[in-house]
Amino acid sequence: MSIARRFASGLLGALILVFPALASANAVPTGSEAARPNRVLQAIAAWLQERGEEGAMGSDVADVLGIPRRPAENRFDARQLAYRSGETLHLAQVLAGRHSDHLLFMVQRGEEIVFYLSTPSKGLRKAVLSVPGRQLVIPLYGLEAEAGFREAVGYWRAILDRP
Repeated sequence: MSIARRFASGLLGALILVFPALASANAVPTGSEAARPNRVLQAIAAWLQERGEEGAMGSDVADVLGIPRRPAENRFDARQLAYRSGETLHLAQVLAGRHSDHLLFMVQRGEEIVFYLSTPSKGLRKAVLSVPGRQLVIPLYGLEAEAGFREAVGYWRAILDRP
Protein backbone atom coordinates (compact mmCIF):
# COMPACT_ATOMS: atom_id res chain seq x y z
CA MET A 1 0.00 0.00 0.00
CA SER A 2 1.40 3.42 -0.96
CA ILE A 3 2.08 6.13 1.61
CA ALA A 4 -0.65 8.34 0.10
CA ARG A 5 -3.21 5.50 0.26
CA ARG A 6 -2.27 4.69 3.91
CA PHE A 7 -2.57 8.40 4.80
CA ALA A 8 -5.98 8.67 3.11
CA SER A 9 -7.18 5.50 4.83
CA GLY A 10 -5.92 6.75 8.22
CA LEU A 11 -7.52 10.17 7.67
CA LEU A 12 -10.85 8.59 6.74
CA GLY A 13 -10.72 6.41 9.86
CA ALA A 14 -9.97 9.43 12.05
CA LEU A 15 -12.85 11.40 10.51
CA ILE A 16 -15.25 8.51 11.14
CA LEU A 17 -14.21 8.51 14.81
CA VAL A 18 -14.28 12.30 15.22
CA PHE A 19 -17.38 13.20 13.19
CA PRO A 20 -19.98 11.83 15.69
CA ALA A 21 -18.27 13.80 18.47
CA LEU A 22 -18.39 16.98 16.39
CA ALA A 23 -22.06 16.45 15.61
CA SER A 24 -22.96 15.97 19.25
CA ALA A 25 -20.87 19.00 20.26
CA ASN A 26 -23.17 21.17 18.15
CA ALA A 27 -26.36 19.97 19.84
CA VAL A 28 -28.41 22.26 22.07
CA PRO A 29 -27.24 21.81 25.67
CA THR A 30 -29.44 19.16 27.28
CA GLY A 31 -27.12 17.31 29.66
CA SER A 32 -26.92 17.52 33.41
CA GLU A 33 -24.69 20.62 33.19
CA ALA A 34 -27.35 22.56 31.32
CA ALA A 35 -30.28 21.33 33.43
CA ARG A 36 -29.12 21.47 37.06
CA PRO A 37 -29.82 24.45 39.30
CA ASN A 38 -26.93 26.86 39.43
CA ARG A 39 -26.11 28.69 42.65
CA VAL A 40 -23.91 31.20 40.81
CA LEU A 41 -26.80 32.19 38.53
CA GLN A 42 -29.09 32.44 41.56
CA ALA A 43 -26.58 34.71 43.30
CA ILE A 44 -26.14 36.94 40.23
CA ALA A 45 -29.93 37.24 39.79
CA ALA A 46 -30.43 38.17 43.47
CA TRP A 47 -27.55 40.67 43.29
CA LEU A 48 -29.03 42.31 40.17
CA GLN A 49 -32.48 42.52 41.78
CA GLU A 50 -30.93 44.24 44.78
CA ARG A 51 -28.30 46.47 43.16
CA GLY A 52 -29.21 46.65 39.50
CA GLU A 53 -30.46 49.79 37.84
CA GLU A 54 -33.85 50.05 36.16
CA GLY A 55 -33.74 48.90 32.59
CA ALA A 56 -35.69 47.07 29.95
CA MET A 57 -35.46 44.39 27.30
CA GLY A 58 -37.01 45.27 23.95
CA SER A 59 -39.49 43.01 22.22
CA ASP A 60 -37.04 42.49 19.34
CA VAL A 61 -34.51 40.87 21.69
CA ALA A 62 -37.25 38.89 23.47
CA ASP A 63 -38.51 37.56 20.14
CA VAL A 64 -35.04 36.45 19.01
CA LEU A 65 -34.47 34.70 22.34
CA GLY A 66 -37.90 33.03 22.26
CA ILE A 67 -39.32 34.72 25.36
CA PRO A 68 -43.10 34.60 25.05
CA ARG A 69 -44.86 37.95 25.11
CA ARG A 70 -48.32 39.34 24.66
CA PRO A 71 -48.98 41.29 21.43
CA ALA A 72 -49.16 44.61 23.32
CA GLU A 73 -45.87 44.00 25.18
CA ASN A 74 -43.08 45.86 23.43
CA ARG A 75 -40.64 45.74 26.36
CA PHE A 76 -39.95 43.89 29.57
CA ASP A 77 -38.87 45.70 32.73
CA ALA A 78 -35.55 44.53 34.13
CA ARG A 79 -32.83 45.24 36.67
CA GLN A 80 -29.45 45.49 34.99
CA LEU A 81 -25.81 46.44 35.28
CA ALA A 82 -23.27 47.07 32.54
CA TYR A 83 -19.50 47.45 32.59
CA ARG A 84 -16.91 48.05 29.91
CA SER A 85 -13.67 46.08 29.95
CA GLY A 86 -11.39 47.44 27.24
CA GLU A 87 -13.30 47.17 23.98
CA THR A 88 -15.88 44.76 25.42
CA LEU A 89 -19.22 45.79 26.90
CA HIS A 90 -20.74 43.34 29.42
CA LEU A 91 -24.40 43.60 30.44
CA ALA A 92 -26.33 41.40 32.87
CA GLN A 93 -30.08 41.69 33.20
CA VAL A 94 -32.71 39.95 35.31
CA LEU A 95 -36.25 40.40 34.03
CA ALA A 96 -39.13 41.51 36.26
CA GLY A 97 -42.73 40.34 36.43
CA ARG A 98 -43.83 37.03 34.95
CA HIS A 99 -40.37 36.41 33.45
CA SER A 100 -38.42 37.12 36.65
CA ASP A 101 -36.63 33.77 36.35
CA HIS A 102 -34.91 34.89 33.11
CA LEU A 103 -31.33 36.09 33.34
CA LEU A 104 -29.68 37.59 30.27
CA PHE A 105 -25.97 38.11 29.68
CA MET A 106 -24.87 40.24 26.75
CA VAL A 107 -21.30 40.58 25.51
CA GLN A 108 -20.54 43.13 22.80
CA ARG A 109 -17.20 43.22 21.02
CA GLY A 110 -17.08 45.58 18.09
CA GLU A 111 -20.08 45.00 15.83
CA GLU A 112 -20.87 41.57 17.29
CA ILE A 113 -23.25 41.07 20.22
CA VAL A 114 -23.74 37.69 21.85
CA PHE A 115 -26.83 37.10 23.99
CA TYR A 116 -27.02 34.26 26.52
CA LEU A 117 -30.48 33.60 27.96
CA SER A 118 -30.52 31.51 31.11
CA THR A 119 -32.52 30.66 34.20
CA PRO A 120 -31.03 29.80 37.58
CA SER A 121 -32.97 26.52 37.61
CA LYS A 122 -32.17 25.36 34.07
CA GLY A 123 -28.91 27.11 33.16
CA LEU A 124 -28.25 28.18 29.58
CA ARG A 125 -31.45 28.16 27.52
CA LYS A 126 -30.40 29.90 24.30
CA ALA A 127 -27.41 31.70 22.81
CA VAL A 128 -27.38 33.89 19.71
CA LEU A 129 -24.85 36.02 17.88
CA SER A 130 -26.21 39.27 16.48
CA VAL A 131 -24.55 41.60 14.00
CA PRO A 132 -27.05 44.50 13.83
CA GLY A 133 -25.23 46.34 11.04
CA ARG A 134 -25.72 43.32 8.78
CA GLN A 135 -29.18 42.40 10.15
CA LEU A 136 -27.73 39.00 11.02
CA VAL A 137 -28.75 36.70 13.89
CA ILE A 138 -27.09 33.30 14.24
CA PRO A 139 -28.00 30.72 16.90
CA LEU A 140 -25.03 29.29 18.82
CA TYR A 141 -25.00 25.67 19.96
CA GLY A 142 -23.05 23.10 21.91
CA LEU A 143 -19.51 23.79 23.01
CA GLU A 144 -19.39 27.24 21.44
CA ALA A 145 -22.49 28.38 23.34
CA GLU A 146 -21.45 26.75 26.63
CA ALA A 147 -17.91 28.17 26.54
CA GLY A 148 -19.11 31.71 25.87
CA PHE A 149 -21.81 31.41 28.50
CA ARG A 150 -19.35 30.20 31.13
CA GLU A 151 -17.02 33.08 30.28
CA ALA A 152 -19.86 35.61 30.64
CA VAL A 153 -21.01 34.11 33.95
CA GLY A 154 -17.40 34.05 35.17
CA TYR A 155 -17.04 37.75 34.41
CA TRP A 156 -20.09 38.59 36.55
CA ARG A 157 -19.13 36.16 39.29
CA ALA A 158 -15.75 37.91 39.61
CA ILE A 159 -17.53 41.27 40.00
CA LEU A 160 -19.95 39.79 42.51
CA ASP A 161 -17.05 38.33 44.53
CA ARG A 162 -15.20 41.66 44.80
CA PRO A 163 -14.98 42.99 48.37
